[in-house]
Amino acid sequence: TPGTRTLILALLLVPLCEEIVFRGLLQNELASYGRLRKTIAGLSWDNLISSTLFTLVHALYFENALCLLIEFPALICGFFYSRHRRLIYPILLHAWYNANGLFTFMLMS
Repeated sequence: TPGTRTLILALLLVPLCEEIVFRGLLQNELASYGRLRKTIAGLSWDNLISSTLFTLVHALYFENALCLLIEFPALICGFFYSRHRRLIYPILLHAWYNANGLFTFMLMS
């Protein structure tokens, strides 16, 4: 089972750092280019690009194609950031997603 350090990393530090980089910096910078704020099916281009890059970075660390399932929650986090322009929402969603992943991992172990 995961130790305390793993829980702190997965539920607090990783969501905080990753959302600062991919939403607060990257998605925010992409959004500053007006045409990337246009939407496709309710998703902005800045969200689609930053979420896809987020998924590709995770593909470097995970060995199987299941890491591509990260794209959907990344798009949800990006959607909430696009809508509210506050990092707290994607950070909390990311932590919740990681908590569910850890819980599933513990059940399967």
